[in-house]
Amino acid sequence: MPASPTPTRLLKTLAAGMMALMLAVPGVALAQTPDVPMREMPVMALYCEQDPGPFNPGGGRGVSLEELEERFGCRTAEGVAVTFRSESLDWFGRCDTEDDGICLLDAPSGPPPEFELEAAVHLSTVEPGYTPKDATGTTANYTEFAGYGVVLLPDDARGTAAPDERRTLAVKAERDGDPVEVLTQLSEGDVTIDDFPWLATNEDGWVSYDLGSFESEMVDLMIDANGEPAISCSDIDHKTPLDVEWIEGREGDFARIMLPSTDGDINCDVTLP
Repeated sequence: MPASPTPTRLLKTLAAGMMALMLAVPGVALAQTPDVPMREMPVMALYCEQDPGPFNPGGGRGVSLEELEERFGCRTAEGVAVTFRSESLDWFGRCDTEDDGICLLDAPSGPPPEFELEAAVHLSTVEPGYTPKDATGTTANYTEFAGYGVVLLPDDARGTAAPDERRTLAVKAERDGDPVEVLTQLSEGDVTIDDFPWLATNEDGWVSYDLGSFESEMVDLMIDANGEPAISCSDIDHKTPLDVEWIEGREGDFARIMLPSTDGDINCDVTLP
């Protein structure tokens, strides 16, 4: 289901009664809507020079964004994607923050553990030189004060490489020529579902992975869809096709992609049956 195009206003504070969250924003991909109560949940991402601790953009006791800027060097993070998933409810959704660092997600609303949502930050959407304090987490969209905050901190190990120096593997999923919102998982070597998060494509069918943490000569791409998709991958910088093998595994079927020895970016076109 595509996101509502209605705008949002800049978030001025994180305290209850002082939030400036207005209407649904663009950048929210909702691929499925279960037959359960739904409620909008704010998601916010911040780049901070120091850890401000947990924060909840949905309300409750908090501090102002101005105070976070002054005390911890925080600024709003635009274009950071977060996938939320509930396997028990057969639901997932994706939120991409706007220039104010916010997006609103129409998510299942209910108490945990039944309505617990798994969250995963798309590392390829984070500025090089920063990494999420918590790349994955859980939440529940239970009350009007529910929200999910992402803190992005400097990572000296990554250095300060320019964004175009990051090596990525991008996936475009479509069916009958139309983009598809679907869950994907990229793992290293043998598929281990519990160790790698599921990430959702956006409304244009795209999702990308940061290959910086992968050391193997092969990666496994799993698509949460029935049947065997047609998959072709290439090193777009060097214009060379890659070997792709479809494997039927005990934990699910997946495409094994052989990475080139170069540091070029990878594109994979996936056509679902």
